[in-house]
Amino acid sequence: MVKRVKDMTIDIAAGDGKSPDTKRVLSDVASIDTLVSIDTEEHRESRSHGVVVPDKCPICEMGVSKHDIKYYDVAFLKKFMSVRGKIIPRSKSGVCAMHQRILKQAIKRARFLALLPYVDIGA
Repeated sequence: MVKRVKDMTIDIAAGDGKSPDTKRVLSDVASIDTLVSIDTEEHRESRSHGVVVPDKCPICEMGVSKHDIKYYDVAFLKKFMSVRGKIIPRSKSGVCAMHQRILKQAIKRARFLALLPYVDIGA
């Protein structure tokens, strides 16, 4: 955990032009006990990347049964693929395990039949 010292101002100028007393400066530094953690709850919340995962499976919400997900329904399958052509994981899409397995199989079949790209490199 990263820590920083808050309000660490020590008067090291003796005022008479001599070098500062090293022992006094070190004792002043040792007396500072106001270490503040940078990794606070607010900081962690601001670090989040804004990925909003739905609470319930969007496919279950639409009322689509597992028999309705077909490999030739390319428009539907593309909703669960990234721009690069990768299958979006459950943790990001919010799809339940059953539908994720069926989606995976349908996307792989569509790729095999050249209905969907394996990887979209882009120009």
